[in-house]
Amino acid sequence: MHLSVKLSVPVLTLLCVIFAQAVGSAVRTSITVDEGLHIASGYSILRTGDFRLVEEHPPLVKLLEALPLLPVPNLPDPRALPAWAEAAAPTAESLPLLHMAQQLIYPYRPIDRLVVAARIPSALLATLLGALVFRWAADLGGDRAGLLALFLLAFDPNVIAHAGVAGTDLGTACFITLALFTLTRFLHRPTVPRLATAGAALGLAQAAKLSAVLLLPVTAIAILLGLRKRRLASLALLLGAAGVTFWGVYGFEIGAAPGLPFPVPAAGHAIPWMRLLQHTAGGHPAFLLGENSTQGWWYYFPVAFGLKTPLPTLILLAAAVVTGLRCHSPAHRRAKVQRWGALTLFPGLYFISSLFSNLNIGYRHLLPVLPCLFVAIGILTRCAAFSTSRLTQYALRITLYALLAWLALGTLCLFPHYLAYFNELAGGPAGGYRYLADSNTDWGQAYKDLARFQQERGIGPVRLSAFICLLYTS
Repeated sequence: MHLSVKLSVPVLTLLCVIFAQAVGSAVRTSITVDEGLHIASGYSILRTGDFRLVEEHPPLVKLLEALPLLPVPNLPDPRALPAWAEAAAPTAESLPLLHMAQQLIYPYRPIDRLVVAARIPSALLATLLGALVFRWAADLGGDRAGLLALFLLAFDPNVIAHAGVAGTDLGTACFITLALFTLTRFLHRPTVPRLATAGAALGLAQAAKLSAVLLLPVTAIAILLGLRKRRLASLALLLGAAGVTFWGVYGFEIGAAPGLPFPVPAAGHAIPWMRLLQHTAGGHPAFLLGENSTQGWWYYFPVAFGLKTPLPTLILLAAAVVTGLRCHSPAHRRAKVQRWGALTLFPGLYFISSLFSNLNIGYRHLLPVLPCLFVAIGILTRCAAFSTSRLTQYALRITLYALLAWLALGTLCLFPHYLAYFNELAGGPAGGYRYLADSNTDWGQAYKDLARFQQERGIGPVRLSAFICLLYTS
């Protein structure tokens, strides 16, 4: 399907809006808590080809974010720093990477030369994510469904917040969406090129973040239920393509993995799994609704979703759910799986798994489900409009435009501090601290503005209580 000239203008405009908001935020905000670690990890791998500092997340997104740093002058070789020797063997210990960030990233001046450069790939991935969301929704529900889905993403403050940060969450959402989209296209028309593309996308997603492992059962179920013939062969070939792509991200490394007496492909991938298991076993300090815990709450992510998702999006999501429940399509089961399988299976499984997570450290972990929700809203909202009278259609259209204007204005007014977004149920950004903490509110992104505030009012040194300070001390 090719874009008409009339359609290409709003699509390209919205894609530019995504990129502009992300870059604008990237330039204005200060380095956040996790960025130094991600940048140091990706840069160390690029410069050395060694994965000892891959730490808690697979390398793909971090490698992309570190690419613009290669031509930066006066940035030392990681192997020449004391922190490199600390990680002489694969380990789940996080101190070597923390020390590498302290020695490689934070002393560099001007630090924005590194931080802003590393954030640009996130903005580009967000733009790619917007294109994927439009194409997916347009394929399933028509061009207007695609535009609506793209608009919801372009003005979602949580998406834009992480599009302007050198983290792994936005990139993960992009590669997971790519895997689901290419899987849907393969199920619709099974061909060898589409199979290879879906397999490669699945491999890239696995190399982006460990949570992408949930794509494996989704892929298996969708293929086994959605294809008429050669189901097992197709699944095997797709997984094979995914495995080769995944291994390629690790540079076709063959090495020793902890606990195994023989070398294995992509041995460095054992480190993220070790670190995650260690992290979940010990828990993580978290805050919710006035309470503190290291083991979390099963309702953490439902509450976070309700308080940090824009109300216009929640209203449209509720309307889409009602529409979906009322629709009684006579389509064959296989056709339904081909059309809706990847779109519904993954967010359902992902959200259920989040209820059992004790790492309650941010709405950002829900980013991978948002593109699926935007696509579903776009499709089902269009279905609702076509199934009503002309008068009702006008009323629905006016309501839709009002909700979209509310969404856009609420997001643009928050520039550049999208990370602190809370909807009206929480009292907006000013009231969010009562309910959630960590990357939901203050991730260290406002120190530039704090400095401007001090300078404008002639305020001298201040005492600052913030967990980001731990990164600057050894």
